[in-house]
Amino acid sequence: SGRRLKHSRLRDNEIYCFDYGPEVYVWIGKNADKSARRNAMVAGRQIFDAKQRPSWGVFERVAGGLEHSLFREKFKDWPDVNAKNVLAVKNPCAPKKDKILYAQMEPCDVHEMRR
Repeated sequence: SGRRLKHSRLRDNEIYCFDYGPEVYVWIGKNADKSARRNAMVAGRQIFDAKQRPSWGVFERVAGGLEHSLFREKFKDWPDVNAKNVLAVKNPCAPKKDKILYAQMEPCDVHEMRR
């Protein structure tokens, strides 16, 4: 319909398939039924294959809580959980309680990088 969806409508115990023309995403909530996950990917692939799509078309599984920006931009009210310009990084060598580190990211001048 051309209208952007609301993030607040997603439920962690559900699985959704979104068809945006060249992009098809199967969003799997954190608490979704494990047996339904495989069936959802099969159904999503059938939806993707049912239409002619460009060679650069995207069929992708999106895990709830790990959504990337291309997916998040489809929603008009996606919350900014972390502060802007902060990157969460998993450190496999750290003790279990300290596995996630936060690194402050600063913008840079691309012209200076080319010098």
